Amino acid sequence: MVTGFQARLRGQVGASAPAAYGPAMAWPLLALAALLQTAPPTAPAAPPMRPPPPPWQSPVYRLFFAWNGTGVTGEGVAVLDRAVDDYRRNGRVTVEIVAAADDSGPSAYNLRLSARRARAVADGLVRRGIPRGAIILRPVGETRPLVATPDGVRDTLNRYADISFPAPTPH
Repeated sequence: MVTGFQARLRGQVGASAPAAYGPAMAWPLLALAALLQTAPPTAPAAPPMRPPPPPWQSPVYRLFFAWNGTGVTGEGVAVLDRAVDDYRRNGRVTVEIVAAADDSGPSAYNLRLSARRARAVADGLVRRGIPRGAIILRPVGETRPLVATPDGVRDTLNRYADISFPAPTPH
């Protein structure tokens, strides 16, 4: 779009400009006319938006128990050590322990057994320096098997405890 000022300026700049304004004014007017006819400078393009960070996914430290047992031994001790190292290294606030039992006993008994397993794991973490107040226990009995089995079947994989670090909640 040409403004009135630009139209008047165009009419005066050209063959008649030197006569009207003298030779000294012709070049500045031509330069001004060229500037007015160019497109205004555009703002630099905004940098592309970064994708949001992926949702928090906690590592899971899993240990297994003997049938009807609650003791943390052997490989389970090493799992506790790795979980505590991660807790310290990454400044975690909360530790969640989900403990389960297989289907080999009555449901109510298996729920109590998984609660004892969760407490045994928590005790091991507390002995390694994690504050008891930072630990959440979630006994699940036989409701979260890793391997589907008929009722009454013993399965080592279903006698477990998972240690994880839930996502921090925004304040």
